[in-house]
Amino acid sequence: LAELQAQGIYATFHYVPLHSSPGGRRFSAREVECPITDSVSGRLIRLPFFTNLTESDTDRVVHALLTTLSS
Repeated sequence: LAELQAQGIYATFHYVPLHSSPGGRRFSAREVECPITDSVSGRLIRLPFFTNLTESDTDRVVHALLTTLSS
């Protein structure tokens, strides 16, 4: 995330698994373990997405992400 932000791409952490969220725990019939969900949730990010994102903006985000992942 820091590398993307240094390039002006404001990606954020976004996903909290339902089974470990306050609301999910409050309404759940029982406590559950979801190790795969927990593992994956720590690696998900939300990329910029809004209605006036241009094709050139999209290309810049994709290029920055691929460059960051390959370094």
